[in-house]
Amino acid sequence: MSDRRLVLIEFNELSPALIDELMRAGKLPTFARFFAQSQVFTTDAGEKPPNLEPWIQWPTVHSGLPFSDHGIFSLG
Repeated sequence: MSDRRLVLIEFNELSPALIDELMRAGKLPTFARFFAQSQVFTTDAGEKPPNLEPWIQWPTVHSGLPFSDHGIFSLG
């Protein structure tokens, strides 16, 4: 096991294009600094509506399994 730590920060329904634009314009300096010091990944759920929901996407990210395998449709 590695001693390295991982912090996963999830932004739901965040527009990467809008964030990039605002960072370039200097309107989000703290966010820009955070991005510069991080590895940033944009996910593609590979799902179609009605399966394109955060309640399905995050279990997919956390488990590495598609909805068809994990079957989680809601957290409630």
